[in-house]
Amino acid sequence: MPRVSPEAEIHRMLQAMVKQRRESIALYEQGNRADLAQQEREEIAVIESFLPRQLDEGETEAAARAAIAETGAASVRDVGKVMAMLRERHVGVIDLGRAGAIARRLLG
Repeated sequence: MPRVSPEAEIHRMLQAMVKQRRESIALYEQGNRADLAQQEREEIAVIESFLPRQLDEGETEAAARAAIAETGAASVRDVGKVMAMLRERHVGVIDLGRAGAIARRLLG
């Protein structure tokens, strides 16, 4: 297994913390606890200040289109190749869930 840089490991940990808080927000909103949901949003803002800026929707789509072109992907069955390239080239700055959905849409 390739060695992960300490910086990449910290980014992964911070991203996991953001994901946990987003899940908590959904639960708090279902439970009508707007105060706790707001507290989680504030914590997300602090955590995200330590992360590199994430690609927005348009930038993610452009990156997916470039990866599709470079890998020669032609169908949804090629999403794995596209995602591997995106994961390698955009470490820590791309939402892979969003990128996967975009790649599937473009290839579908």
